[in-house]
Amino acid sequence: MSILGWIGKRIEARIEAMPSFQAAKDREERLRPVLRASTEMAQRPVDDETAKDELVRQLAGKDAEVVEVLKESSLLHRDTFLADRAYRLLAAIASSTNVEPMPVWRASLFEEEAGLGRMPMQRAFHRLAEIEPRLLDVERRASQPQVSEDDDWGPKEISRALRTLVGGGAKRENGLLRSSLASSIAHNYLWIVLGEDAFGSREMPYFDSPRKMVVATAVFGRGARRPGGP
Repeated sequence: MSILGWIGKRIEARIEAMPSFQAAKDREERLRPVLRASTEMAQRPVDDETAKDELVRQLAGKDAEVVEVLKESSLLHRDTFLADRAYRLLAAIASSTNVEPMPVWRASLFEEEAGLGRMPMQRAFHRLAEIEPRLLDVERRASQPQVSEDDDWGPKEISRALRTLVGGGAKRENGLLRSSLASSIAHNYLWIVLGEDAFGSREMPYFDSPRKMVVATAVFGRGARRPGGP
């Protein structure tokens, strides 16, 4: 190990030993089940009240954690369909009331996102390509067999090519195209095109993918995360 690597390990060990770090880690582990369950339920194609009732059963005994998630605005950014619906479901559970409707000013975009996440990924990708035709060039390139090592086209190349086509860095001013869901679907679908079966199939909706490529849009100051989901 180099001296820089050794110093980095020492600094990392000191940070992890700090009480504040451990407290944050313990809190994350405690709240993760609520975040995961609410986000997964938000993907379900059922009405809000049915989703809420099912989520109540899943989160039985976690009332304090539900309230804590709602109080911490950084945990659920209501700038996507999934995060907004997850928040509304949790808020209804915490207050024992009906689920509030989508915010009017974002309802149209959120409904588009919901439809995109529930249609087959190949169809969803081509829906995005109707807005940004250059996506078809990336799909075509990912579909071609590797000719040589110098001609390799893998996940890194795909991420680089998509950087200005979908998500927060998209050059076209279109809310759906610039959403984190659009970027996530594009990445997930193209990984499947490359032969990564763990991410589902072309005919499978993104919301049903057994493993998801989750890419958070930079529009709201957030970066990207590796596969796995919330």
